[in-house]
Amino acid sequence: MSSTHRFGWQRFSIGAALLAVAALLTLVNGCSKKEEVDPYVYGSLRDVTRGNVESIGFLFEIDCPEFVYIDGNTAIVRDPKDPNLLELLVANDLENRAPNWQGKILGVQKFFTPTVYLMVKRVKDGMTTTDVDSCENFILPNFTDPKLEEISGFDLSKMPYNARSSQQKDMEDRIGTEFQTAGHVELRPDYEWEAPKDQELKEGEEAPQAPMVWYLVSADDDKAVFKVMNTTKSLEFALKLLTAQNLPFVGGVKVDDINPYRERRREEVTGNLDIEFVTYANRYLAP
Repeated sequence: MSSTHRFGWQRFSIGAALLAVAALLTLVNGCSKKEEVDPYVYGSLRDVTRGNVESIGFLFEIDCPEFVYIDGNTAIVRDPKDPNLLELLVANDLENRAPNWQGKILGVQKFFTPTVYLMVKRVKDGMTTTDVDSCENFILPNFTDPKLEEISGFDLSKMPYNARSSQQKDMEDRIGTEFQTAGHVELRPDYEWEAPKDQELKEGEEAPQAPMVWYLVSADDDKAVFKVMNTTKSLEFALKLLTAQNLPFVGGVKVDDINPYRERRREEVTGNLDIEFVTYANRYLAP
């Protein structure tokens, strides 16, 4: 074989070998690259919150729910197809963002403490996905399951602030006993607040005013008025929810004390109480 033919064959063999190696490397690299799997698992609001679907990292996709009430970064939501189910959802700037999420898919992460809630992590609109920053500043109302059959009912109207002094003992007998009752809540100046003594006001400075606090007023007698003593952020969320939706208070209370006869009539407040739970739809919110 001539030298020319020999060198040509060698060049062909080397070229073929290089092509084969390149093809093999391409195949190996292609196989080594795993297809990215979306960790979000789709489910209904009920399935996600009730644990009927599973996902690594508790990441889920849900149809944007109906926003029943929004306070700050916290919302009570429900599925229009399942209106009796109320759940909690949090995200930054919810009041402004929520209207733009209707009809879209929300990517959420499920948390379990102090109660079950969902945090929005992304929003999907067709082929476009927008990440949402994690929310750190939010208030969660506490859901509870009171044993209603063990809590008797009592009408607060039987304890008006203008009740006769002879009724004082009967009213004091209710102190410390939890009972269910109805009425409405409202904000009023704190009747127990005392203005600072001997305070000198600078020119143009207004005198301090009593802070506004929550009161429970009987449904049947607006003279049965009690100051709410155990206001927490969670309880305030519930009370603001009632007033925002113009709903009556139905729930459990426990009377702390009854004011003396003269103080009752002077302050127009029967006494102080704690709210044990607030009924909202088919859920119960606690302090």
